[in-house]
Formats: sequence, structure tokens, C-alpha cells
Amino acid sequence: MSTVVNINGRIFHKNNAFVSVFDRGFLFGDSVFEVVRTYGKDKIFAFDMHLERLYKSAAFISLKLAGRKYIEKLIRDTIRKGNNRESYVRLVITRGIGREIGMNPDYAIKPNYFVIVKNFDPPPADINKRCIKAAIASVRRNFKDSLNPLIKSGNYLNNVLAHIDAMKKGGVEAVMINPQGYVAEGTTFNVFMVKKGVYYTPPLEAGILDGITRKVILKLMKENGIRYAEKSIKPAELMSADEVFFTSTLREIQPVVSINNRKIGNGKAGLFTARLYEIFARNISRFLS
Repeated sequence: MSTVVNINGRIFHKNNAFVSVFDRGFLFGDSVFEVVRTYGKDKIFAFDMHLERLYKSAAFISLKLAGRKYIEKLIRDTIRKGNNRESYVRLVITRGIGREIGMNPDYAIKPNYFVIVKNFDPPPADINKRCIKAAIASVRRNFKDSLNPLIKSGNYLNNVLAHIDAMKKGGVEAVMINPQGYVAEGTTFNVFMVKKGVYYTPPLEAGILDGITRKVILKLMKENGIRYAEKSIKPAELMSADEVFFTSTLREIQPVVSINNRKIGNGKAGLFTARLYEIFARNISRFLS
């Protein structure tokens, strides 16, 4: 098992992988990224969906990317080189080094492509061993008109500050509230709740990232006739929910047992969360490539 880095097609050991201090990704967060994981050595979860979102993010910031075959080859070559049982994969594409230090994106010479691959320890198969405590952050989600949440960019300071705030409140993860006072998302995950047998999650209009696992779960709910709705959720509703769980590529489905030190449900993984996880687990193979 090893950690390897691919920089513009060249493989480096993690101790020898460097980026210029003049790269705009380092200076301004002027970059887009995606995180994927493998199941087994080389099967990537929802790869097409991740790449589609990558290109949308790049279009939002007027960053022209290389063709899809080039990017897919970078990723798969690096996964093979890492040779891990299962892999965490982070693709970062920056606007590159600038001729001058300044905001003007025309200063950039050409994009830089980075792929980081390291061993990934998947979450426990037992849903009850995935439980986590959370806190509602005082740091609000950015205004979506200021920084479009559909852009998965390297500018994550808003999320970092929310995470710091949540930890001060005794949480392991942070739930972020949008400027209108409704639940948006977590720092690296989407939020779901269950009330009286119905699943709820904030809509994209709440100012959230279009999460890949969220999208897969909504598809599975529809296929299985599960009652759900995308709706605006007040923090008080979330804290009084019967069940709450987070979703992301890495965590899959993760039950939340308390928010702001207030117990959710019976303080364990709920039956509806467990049921959904079982459906998700049975269908993972459909989304591997």
C-alpha cells in the first residue's frame, strides 16, 4: 500500500511531489477538484457523474480542461501505481502558474493537473459503528450569488471555519446554515433527515453542492418507492428529527446521533437510515466502472 502523486502525467512519491508557490490554486484557490474512491483495487464509484460535475465546475470558472480521456487516464494510471486494496483519489486542476501575481485569470500560462492516490480504509460495514456527533456551525454558508455552491472549487475556507466552530461546540462534523436560516449542507457532505417515515433533504436551491452520493440515493429512493422530499429545513426541525444522516462518496451513509449535544432519536443508527444503507449497499456495483 502506498501514496503516490501524479503531476501532469508524471508519477512522484509523496515526499517528492511539489507545486510552485506561484500556482494560482495555491495563491487564490483558483482550482476545481473531485474526490472519488475505489471499491476493490480499481473500480471507481460513480466515475461518470464525478467527471460530469468536474467539467461543470470548470465551466463555471471559465477554466478550459483537457479532454476526458486524458483526465481518466491520469486517474486510472495513478490508481494502478498506488496498488492499494482500495483507494482514496483526489483530482485537483488549477489554473496554473501566472506570469504575474494578480486576479486576472489571463495571467495563467496553462492548467496543472494533480492526482493524489492513497490507501483508503472504508467505513465499517456495521451501520451502528458509523455513528457521529455533529454541531450546527455559527459560520453561515456563503451566499450562493457570491460563490456558487455548484462549483467544487479549491476555495474551502468557509467550510474550514465552520468545522472549527463545530469542534468548539463538541461536534465532530459541522452542519452549515444558509443566509436565509435554513439547513444547507455539511463541510464535505449532504444532510438528510427522517420524520414520521419520510426522508427529507435540502434542495439545491438551499445553496448546496450537487452531491454525487445524494443524487444516487435520491435515484434509489425513487426506484424503491420510498417517500422523500427535497424541502427547506429549519435547524430546529433537524434537531427534532427522528433520524439524521450524512452522505458523501467517502462516508456513503453516516448516522448522526446528536446535534449540539442533543440526542437524535434514540441516539443510535435509526431503522430508516439502516434500511436505506442496505439498499445502497446492494446497489453499489451498479455504479462502479
